[in-house]
Amino acid sequence: MWNALTSDLNEFVSTVAGDTSETLNRMDESFPDGGKKEQISPAAEERLRRMDMHETFDSPLVSEEDPEDYKKDVEAFLSDFSIDAQTDEIAKLLEENPDTLKLAFEALVPTKVKYEDFWQRYFYRCDEERIAAEIEEEEREEAAAPPQ
Repeated sequence: MWNALTSDLNEFVSTVAGDTSETLNRMDESFPDGGKKEQISPAAEERLRRMDMHETFDSPLVSEEDPEDYKKDVEAFLSDFSIDAQTDEIAKLLEENPDTLKLAFEALVPTKVKYEDFWQRYFYRCDEERIAAEIEEEEREEAAAPPQ
């Protein structure tokens, strides 16, 4: 009797596992990329990580402790930044990122952070080209550092 129950239970578990696997495979195939995770660059991945951090938006771009070259870089960025030129891009970003960027925007603007400050901080800190350059600089510094 136990052998029959064990056999039936094994058959049941095998059937459920097979059916579940088939269903998940069909679901994966229904996605445009075939269920494969989209490969993104390290800079794009870091941009997404930063977008999900409130510090990106609620802390000033420059502090007294920052190095002078960083301060000059921010100053140059701000001198060229125009919030009016970013209107379409801002609308697109808020629409594409409702669970991160839009939530941060709604939580902070205008009660804690001014509209323009929020977007200056976003466009400076989440710029993929700037992030890629930061990553490259860190890699160069690591390669040049003496082994420990």
